[in-house]
Amino acid sequence: MVSITENLLGKFDSTMATGFALLSIDPEGTPSTTLGPKMGIEPTSLSRLLNSMEERKLIYRSQNPNDGRSILVLSLIH
Repeated sequence: MVSITENLLGKFDSTMATGFALLSIDPEGTPSTTLGPKMGIEPTSLSRLLNSMEERKLIYRSQNPNDGRSILVLSLIH
C-alpha cells in the first residue's frame, strides 16, 4: 500500500507529509493550531510544510470567522 501511495504522490511531486496534511484538513477548514497535534508534528515543521503547500496552491489560509485570533487551513484539492 505504501509503495502505491508513494508512486501516486511522486507523480504530483508530493511527499507523504503533504498527503497526510491534505487528509487531515476538514472540508470546512482546520485551525492551524490543531493541525500539528492532529498530525503529530512540531509547529516549526508544520509551518514549513504549510508554506510549501500554499506556494504550490494546494491549500490556503484564512482568518477563522468564529475566532479572529485563529487561522483556518483550507484545502484547494477537491
